[in-house]
Amino acid sequence: MKIENYENIQLIIFDCDGVLVDSETISAKVISMQFNKLGIEIDTQYVQKHFIGQSYLKVKSHVLKNFNIQLADNFEEEYREELLKVFKKELKIVPGIKDILEQLNIKKCVATSSSKQELIVH
Repeated sequence: MKIENYENIQLIIFDCDGVLVDSETISAKVISMQFNKLGIEIDTQYVQKHFIGQSYLKVKSHVLKNFNIQLADNFEEEYREELLKVFKKELKIVPGIKDILEQLNIKKCVATSSSKQELIVH
């Protein structure tokens, strides 16, 4: 892919998840599995529609409101631990993004709502 006509751009902010790395698919799969362990039948499509990009507090509230289940205090910690394990095995750079980044001769940075631990693995 050839990048052209960007001389007026001073900075590009890239979202990490789903733009630089294919983490959203993995995140949806892992949280779906964690919910299924609790007997909450949520598939990855449901997770992608309702949870991706949302804060954990919003996810917790959604589960209580829609499934009448109060998530345990350690649910988020266990989910994130499992997510990091799967990221280390499966996380991949989005095809073509490395070439695009190498072509850009301007300032760039990364934005993410991921935790610090998740970003390090990214």
